[in-house]
Amino acid sequence: VPTIDLGSHDLLENTADQTVRVYVTGADLVTAFNLRAQIGDGMDPNPEPVFQAISFAGGIWDAYAKTVTGGPIGDVEQFAQASVAFNTSMSVPADGLLLTLIVDTTGFFSGDSFALLLKDTQIGADSDFVVIGGGTLSPVITNGIINIIPEPTSMLLLGLGGGGLVALRRRNAIRK
Repeated sequence: VPTIDLGSHDLLENTADQTVRVYVTGADLVTAFNLRAQIGDGMDPNPEPVFQAISFAGGIWDAYAKTVTGGPIGDVEQFAQASVAFNTSMSVPADGLLLTLIVDTTGFFSGDSFALLLKDTQIGADSDFVVIGGGTLSPVITNGIINIIPEPTSMLLLGLGGGGLVALRRRNAIRK
């Protein structure tokens, strides 16, 4: 059975166009994938980072010509629903890069964390594969988490500030 472990992803605070690569392991032959994804609890009024796009390029789907539909869901972009299917009856092993999520954390800052879900979403169905003949194959999915971390400039400023305090203390200690 294919296995998808989303793991933990550190994304920069207040930043658009960040990638989360999702991998699958397994040997089952698949011909399509139905994505149902969610960031956070998906409930208003609590804001969550949003999906900007979904990409099935660069992974297992590049073996043959494919059709892709869907993406972030309109006014509730913390949800995404998309599908990829081969244009023929071809199949590939469910093993390798499955898809890439493009996420926007604008308005969120270091210390925030959000669930990243491909199962048990508010959409109502879990992500699944399709096999030749049209049957579905449910992968073993371990949901993940998105951690918001400081952007590098903030870290640099904190480091410089801390270094300045140490230098000031040393200078004051020498004067005494």
